Amino acid sequence: MSCILNLKTKQVDFTLAFVHVKAEPGSFIKMPKGFDLEGHVLELKRNLYGSCDAQLKFYKYLKRGLTQRGVLPSKFAPCLFKSEKVLIIAYVDDCIFYSQKLESIDKLIDDMKQSYRLDDGTLTEKFIIEVEEDYAGFLGIDIARHDNGRIELTQTGSIQQILDALGLDDETVTIRTKPAATKCLGKEENSPPRKEHWSYPSVIGMLLYSLLQ
Repeated sequence: MSCILNLKTKQVDFTLAFVHVKAEPGSFIKMPKGFDLEGHVLELKRNLYGSCDAQLKFYKYLKRGLTQRGVLPSKFAPCLFKSEKVLIIAYVDDCIFYSQKLESIDKLIDDMKQSYRLDDGTLTEKFIIEVEEDYAGFLGIDIARHDNGRIELTQTGSIQQILDALGLDDETVTIRTKPAATKCLGKEENSPPRKEHWSYPSVIGMLLYSLLQ
């Protein structure tokens, strides 16, 4: 939709996102290692990563802060917020802003960095925000628009990351035009130990991520 409508985009990350929210009174944790004090515990003053409801608390904080600024959640998708000029998609502590004008996005982001009182006396929620790449950078996709109206999506960054991890981007690598054996490879009990330095689960994860994009 963003490509077709040629919308401007920006991705933002909330610095120490969960810590934005105050912890509920009576939330305690054990003394951390190295700071043990027998018979004592610590009372949390701020929402903490790892708490079972940490993400929900931050979502409610984000929802409240956006609603105060006229950016309302969709009735059909709680992670989608919209105003007259800006659309926002939220995923935990990452948000992508969409608008026809970058000025509208920048104005909203600058407003979210401030805390001020509304006409009813309510103090708006304040956010620590780091502005990053557009949505294409967030997804790892390069988007090229051609003169004939065709839109081309490529994943050169993801592919290069896989090649680097496998050590295949090297002049000494022999390129094979034919695929490997078509039959499933079974387990070889007496085969020599694996010599590759790369992490098999990590590379499989990168391949799946590229595939699902």
